[in-house]
Amino acid sequence: MKKRIVLLLTLLLFGAFATQTQAGYVVRKIYETGSDGQPLTGTAVTNLTLNSVFPDGFTQTQELTEFFDAPVDFADNYGSFVQGYFEPPQTGDYVFWIASDDNSQLWLSTDANPENKKLIASVGDWTSENEWTKFSSQKSEKITLERGKKYYFEVLHKEGTGGDNLSVGWQLPDGTLERPMPAYYLAPYFPAGTAVSIKTQPQDIYATENDSVVFFVSVDGAQPISYQWYKNGQPIAGETLSYLKLSKVQLTDNGNTYYVKVNNTLQSDTATLFVSADV
Repeated sequence: MKKRIVLLLTLLLFGAFATQTQAGYVVRKIYETGSDGQPLTGTAVTNLTLNSVFPDGFTQTQELTEFFDAPVDFADNYGSFVQGYFEPPQTGDYVFWIASDDNSQLWLSTDANPENKKLIASVGDWTSENEWTKFSSQKSEKITLERGKKYYFEVLHKEGTGGDNLSVGWQLPDGTLERPMPAYYLAPYFPAGTAVSIKTQPQDIYATENDSVVFFVSVDGAQPISYQWYKNGQPIAGETLSYLKLSKVQLTDNGNTYYVKVNNTLQSDTATLFVSADV
């Protein structure tokens, strides 16, 4: 129910983009058995990271495509690992939170290089779903990030028995709280040399005047990946994120077309904005 409420609020905030099937994502790797072939017991993150199955011996994966919010009460005696990139929408100071049952850690790099990561937040016991303030360790210090720059992160999680959950949120420099974080700020990790491809294309949007809307593209491949959005065939100054937000669209915007070029060479499909009168 909480997830449905957050999704509804996001739709109300950003307008009509119901036809957009996916907007950014990360992959959650699941480890159900240890090196002995038995269930991966324990609640400490080290029960996962010190087992020889980690990191390559995962047994299944999940794509988190709406929010950085894993399925609740998924299983017992397993570990999970998420690695990817945050794409900040603003330049300034951010605060991160993590919530989980049982233990978890959130690591963040100073750039796109995994070698520069450091632990910024953790849960040493357990929290309820999206319970952000139970322990002081769940909250990071203020961290300065640059708009559009990619920052590598890792989330490690270990579940014993009983309920389980995992989610990550942040506060933007302008004070906006997004807990959990929408997935369009996320990009999955791929090893160096992985070819870049478009996973999900921008789609047509049907809106009412004064709505705010968002066009998205999901891209797979190794970083660095750059973006440039176009309107009616012309580049839009400063629109270099993996998504394009348009505030308070007007009837004069009806029929405008949008696409994005990835790494200056790979062009997405063209999407059209349809705007109707607010009657």
